[in-house]
Amino acid sequence: MTNKAWISHVKQFAFKNNIVYMQALKSIECQESYTKKDHKYQGIKDLRKQQNQMVINYLNNNDISKQTFKEEYLKLEFKIKNKMTDSKRYRERYKKIKNNI
Repeated sequence: MTNKAWISHVKQFAFKNNIVYMQALKSIECQESYTKKDHKYQGIKDLRKQQNQMVINYLNNNDISKQTFKEEYLKLEFKIKNKMTDSKRYRERYKKIKNNI
């Protein structure tokens, strides 16, 4: 049985560090940076849900200031944009490799 989270972590680590998959598997940094079930890296959908929940809480309660809300909202938006660009670059790179084979 395979662990999809581990495999995708190794692929992303290899991509970010510009090494091949087998080198990433052997890398101690890759092994140490993986956290099982900790969900260190949230998916885009999870980040959007978190962002939507923050907006609902702000509109209902107003417990935090407008400035604090804006900062937190923009932090999440920045994470989402980074995740989307990383994902896009990752797909483009492997499309090129696949087409060259």
